[in-house]
Amino acid sequence: MSTQTTVGEPLPYDVLVHISDKVYETDFASLCTLRLVSKATNEIAEPKVFASTSISFTNRPYTPSQLEAMASGTSPYSRWTTNLSIPENALIPLELADRDPLQGEERDRLLACQTEFLVPALESLQKLKSVKFDTSRRSPYEDVLSALARLPNLEVLINTNCDYHEPIPAHLEKFSSLRHIALSNIYLYPSTIAVLKRMLARSLTTLEIFALDPHQLWDPDAESYTSVKLEDLFDKGTGTSPSPSLPALRALKVTGVELAATSIPFLRSLVKLQVTSLEPYSNDVEDGFWVALEKSGVHLEHLEMAHLSPAAIKYLISYEGLRELQLGSTSFSKSDDHFAQFGPDVLSKHRKMLTRLSLSCLDVAEFRCTEKDFELIYQCVQLDTLTFGYPESSSEPETAPIIPLDLLLPRLAERLPRLRQLCIFPKPGGTHFMGMSRGAHEKIISTFVKGVCDVHFANTVPRFKLLGPKNCGPFGFDLETRRFFEVKETLPPT
Repeated sequence: MSTQTTVGEPLPYDVLVHISDKVYETDFASLCTLRLVSKATNEIAEPKVFASTSISFTNRPYTPSQLEAMASGTSPYSRWTTNLSIPENALIPLELADRDPLQGEERDRLLACQTEFLVPALESLQKLKSVKFDTSRRSPYEDVLSALARLPNLEVLINTNCDYHEPIPAHLEKFSSLRHIALSNIYLYPSTIAVLKRMLARSLTTLEIFALDPHQLWDPDAESYTSVKLEDLFDKGTGTSPSPSLPALRALKVTGVELAATSIPFLRSLVKLQVTSLEPYSNDVEDGFWVALEKSGVHLEHLEMAHLSPAAIKYLISYEGLRELQLGSTSFSKSDDHFAQFGPDVLSKHRKMLTRLSLSCLDVAEFRCTEKDFELIYQCVQLDTLTFGYPESSSEPETAPIIPLDLLLPRLAERLPRLRQLCIFPKPGGTHFMGMSRGAHEKIISTFVKGVCDVHFANTVPRFKLLGPKNCGPFGFDLETRRFFEVKETLPPT
């Protein structure tokens, strides 16, 4: 008896699942169409189609019907949506301004729809786990936050551009049991800190990721920004009650927030730390922080900051296991040959585990690209991703010799067999191309690209993907000529 499938015979369920998975990865629009093929394909495709959604009145004529369907509580959104995005300028402002793109009757119609259906629509998303909400002071953000705070399964709150002026919406403190909190562009008024304390207190035992990128308040008397320490965001223990801890916190990303030894009780489970300074030459991480971190046995696996102080270097060589190191996120200081200050000890200590290294924003005086520098990098044989700036030939010729590109790139391919991505770009004196004309900038880029494409790989074929400077590349590799070539982006015909 033949087992061949005939026309019209349904495919096995596992085959349909495999097909929908592939379509989901490559062509989401076709996945939506797949729902209409049959009841079986709809059952498979629908959870994927409605798993993530967004709400926006900007150039989205179907949003009113979407909100009305969501508000009914019986739509696929209620059954399947776990991720929601409300992007910038997505909602109709409550107060009309001349610059608003929507005016007149159209605005009135959409505002009435938003007023009637937005909150019920949000409340219907009972399975929602993650939301990213870009706030506008003129939008109904209080209603949105209040509705989101009532959802029982919400775990992730990413609130961007939350530039609330006083008073800060108290609805923030109604969220609880969150795993991930990210707040950006928030003004740290005393009242704001009070609300954040109450908010964080409701997620102390569940919080795994905390990111805070605030607006700093200028203190005219001190002629500096007001300082906020990490522990200022948490209630202090009183009497015999211990200070609160964050037993699940594994990742911390802060901008302009001071870290000191007194911050350690909140960070005993930390493995990822990203610190950005707002002011040139500022040091938001006290030396005592690193000492206390070492004494507490906290071993970071991912560290991102501008520069490593001697105390930070001492901490990093006290253990093994650092996997990612990124320096120079906002590099303003001029630390001559900073790489030589930490490279020999830190890279040697973590050479067996380090998989990502970025020196992208270090000045040419801080990372010189010498033979000695790269010998330290070559020992990190597990490196998967490497990023750095390559000094242009005319930069400080009197300093230590720079390894030429025709030697550097083949050696990287040979000495780092696990390297999968190399991002390299030309760098003049100074961290950025500040003060340079567009023509001079383009000339440096053009000369660099030509230098990369002239490199001949005689004895090896690079396994890594090569990325270049902004508005340039990426690069492909020609197996016949054994050279990289720039892949020019082609625009579709009009």
